[in-house]
Amino acid sequence: MNILIVYAHPEPQSFNSKLKDIAQTVLKENGNNVVVSDLYKMNFNPVAQKSDFKYLKNNNFFKYPIEQEHAYKNNILSKEIKSELSKLLWADIIIFQFPLWWSSVPAILKGWFDKVLIYGGAYGKFKKARLSNKKAIISTTTGSSEDSFKIHGSSGDIHRQVLFRISHGIVEYTGMQCLDTLIAYEIDKDQNSRDEYIEFLKNKIKYI
Repeated sequence: MNILIVYAHPEPQSFNSKLKDIAQTVLKENGNNVVVSDLYKMNFNPVAQKSDFKYLKNNNFFKYPIEQEHAYKNNILSKEIKSELSKLLWADIIIFQFPLWWSSVPAILKGWFDKVLIYGGAYGKFKKARLSNKKAIISTTTGSSEDSFKIHGSSGDIHRQVLFRISHGIVEYTGMQCLDTLIAYEIDKDQNSRDEYIEFLKNKIKYI
């Protein structure tokens, strides 16, 4: 299978980076084709703006989705966005690897969603989602405990409140099937906890 890992963490020595590398190694060992979009290394520009488009359909009133659709249909997407969209359309499975910051994804990944999930190219209306032949895995880390993310926990239910906006509002909205949500809790607690999670991840990934 073709697998795209969209990775968002600024530190190459981070636990997120290690998880990304392990996933890539295990997946390749199992015969998959793997491509990584390392957003910080790429210096991906997350800001959705007029300069993303060489020509505007409407010079009087700027609406990003309308300009996305126009650029896609006329093959005038920016080089950066076109490259990422090509990876997305190539992949059978997309893994999103990121730390949970302020109950959401890092800004650079949010910008990737804004700019690469192109209206008219990656999605349309809900019932016309265009990525229905693809599957996705959300893989994230947090310094907080698992208990804090349970129902009535201090951080809110991790599946129904925190990550629902990503799993449903982004992944499922564009037609992808969300295979799994992998969460590493309390990653700064101790090395044993991190090692246990690494083994858990290896076992999960190898059955893709």
